Amino acid sequence: MREVTWANWFGGIDPKDARNFFPQFGVDAETYFKIYRDEMIITEASETPVPVEVPEGLDPKLAAFMNERTAAVVGDKLMEKMGWKVGQTFTLNGTIYPGEWPFTIRAVYHPTNKSFGDEAVFFHWDYLYEKSGRMANAGWYALDLSEPDRAAELCRAVDAMFENSAAQTRTETERAFQASFVSMYGNIPFVLRVIGSAVVFAILMIAANTMVMAVRERMGEIGTLKTLGFSEGTIFGLILGEAAILTLGGGVGGALLSKFLIEWSGFNGGGMLPPMSVYWSTVAWGVGIAGFIGAVSGVVPAVQASRMSIVDALRHVE
Repeated sequence: MREVTWANWFGGIDPKDARNFFPQFGVDAETYFKIYRDEMIITEASETPVPVEVPEGLDPKLAAFMNERTAAVVGDKLMEKMGWKVGQTFTLNGTIYPGEWPFTIRAVYHPTNKSFGDEAVFFHWDYLYEKSGRMANAGWYALDLSEPDRAAELCRAVDAMFENSAAQTRTETERAFQASFVSMYGNIPFVLRVIGSAVVFAILMIAANTMVMAVRERMGEIGTLKTLGFSEGTIFGLILGEAAILTLGGGVGGALLSKFLIEWSGFNGGGMLPPMSVYWSTVAWGVGIAGFIGAVSGVVPAVQASRMSIVDALRHVE
């Protein structure tokens, strides 16, 4: 094993736009950028007023970054997206670690491996540890192996070392680690679709039952309307309209409430997820589904009521 480094997820949010999510990591700079030197190249960096030596194995362009506690290394795509420049200071609002956290951009990286990402912010672990009141812990460790073919064996050996400790480990290859995240996020949309479909079906059954009961209880009124000359089409439209008003009223209210409540609360899973947002297109889908439920739940009782004879309907008059 050549080197060991560690990092932690920061989970800060942009104070100007909470939905502008990008990953930030507190890293042990000296070892982290040494291990991942083949994953990225430094394309731009601040110059130091006097020559400064950097630890062996690091890009000399990281000199300014290594000698400033609040310095940050930022991905080139994020720099372009935000319109930032080297030497600029930006602030993040902490979620896991509360407070305002200023960072000064001292270097820009470009990933040579797409899986590394080009919209991340890396800053000093020491800064995170001290400013958080020594509350921050290492989120994960990365091992640079001199014999990659023995990765499985070394994973088992590391886990065995901490098997009976208060901080048990789960060691795996970086590819397996990334695959576990991809598989986890890949299943979430499917689970949400299944849950959503079940909820829509349950609401449809409730709405249909409500309309059937409502029409049954008002048979006398329907008979009276027919006696006064209301046509079958009018009766059908009145009942279908009632179902639409009930479901659309709830659908519009619920969709708008979910949008404003979720965005107002700024929910982000304690900094582990990007701030949640409900797009207007999602609101429109919710309203459309509510209208569909209203139409389906009201069709059967509306047809039955419109076709019922006056004599049968008036039997329910007390």
